[in-house]
Amino acid sequence: MYGAQTSALPGEFAACGQFIGDDAETISQYGLHGISAALRVLGPCQSSECRSIVHKMVSYCEASLGVASGQSLDTKLAVGDTDNVIKLGELLYGLYFVTVAQAERDRLVNSVADRLMKSLINNRGWGYFIGEESPELLPSAYAVRGLAQHGYDVSGPRKFVLDSLVAKNRTTGTSPADLTTAIACAYCLTFCKREGTAQDPVLRSAFMSAWPSFEPLFGEDIEQNLEYWREKTTDPMRDRKTEYVRIPFQLYLMALAAEYSRWRRFAGFRAQRRLKSTLDALRNASFKYRYSGRCLSSRTNGIAYDALAYIREHVRHFTTLRLAYTVDRVRVAVGSVPFRIIAAAGVLVFSCLSVRAWLAAGGKLADLAPELLVSLIALVLAWAKGSHG
Repeated sequence: MYGAQTSALPGEFAACGQFIGDDAETISQYGLHGISAALRVLGPCQSSECRSIVHKMVSYCEASLGVASGQSLDTKLAVGDTDNVIKLGELLYGLYFVTVAQAERDRLVNSVADRLMKSLINNRGWGYFIGEESPELLPSAYAVRGLAQHGYDVSGPRKFVLDSLVAKNRTTGTSPADLTTAIACAYCLTFCKREGTAQDPVLRSAFMSAWPSFEPLFGEDIEQNLEYWREKTTDPMRDRKTEYVRIPFQLYLMALAAEYSRWRRFAGFRAQRRLKSTLDALRNASFKYRYSGRCLSSRTNGIAYDALAYIREHVRHFTTLRLAYTVDRVRVAVGSVPFRIIAAAGVLVFSCLSVRAWLAAGGKLADLAPELLVSLIALVLAWAKGSHG
């Protein structure tokens, strides 16, 4: 409401940039990532403030995309990257939560959806930008989610995404970027409007395959920053421009765990610790990933809102979840390095005392040598595993 980007616009328009918070008020920023996030968060809100700002943001998008006649806007103040598929998909998704009482959204929805449907590549998917010739997994997933929310037939590109996830799951040596992309796709397709409520086995498999690699990282605030670029264009300067999209895979994983593995993974110690840390930061208006910059990201906070909304919708039976959490906390404690070292030291002391008692009772050391040697080797191996686990 008070940022530099809105202050520079005519009074009937408003925008939300990439960054939010006190540090970002003086930055003039116009982008669909921020606007889409703001629509997702403020769309369900029915206060007069929310209705006013949502209406202005929708009007701004219409003027920027040339949807509504009679609205003029300086091109320098218009939103950019209107051919970016990820951003258009997110815009459609955010608009789904805008109510009739806030703004007339249908003109904008129809215009954006029409652009995406006309640029669909062989009924398979989309590249990162409209007009590209090869479909890519990540933009296709975001576009599928946005279109599906408004009832468009996306069976073709949905199949492309699912088939690609199956192929990735069968490939050995998958990179972290491939895993985070798979998680983002699983999130987009799991939590979008679709017929039926049955869990998709491909999406569940993608989640289950990625979880072991990422669960140990829940002790830190980490998100993936994925870079992409345009294919050949008529403007050589645009060919050199690299874009970035943030993939807050920890948020995606927690929501997917609430859907696909509520008792074992969502209720697990590491996941709950990460969830609590996220909630604490959101309550203090300080939720950000430190490796992604010092400012708060509107998109990341919008995704946090979205993921938590789905978690709240899916989570029930809190007493049973607490029991599962307690059991997993014991498992994590038992598997920790300090516990392994203490256990190994205890076994070593007990073994020494047993040997001493055996010798004091007249036994011979030679009788114990094979068993003792095997026990000591096993003890050393167990300690080494614990120190590197």
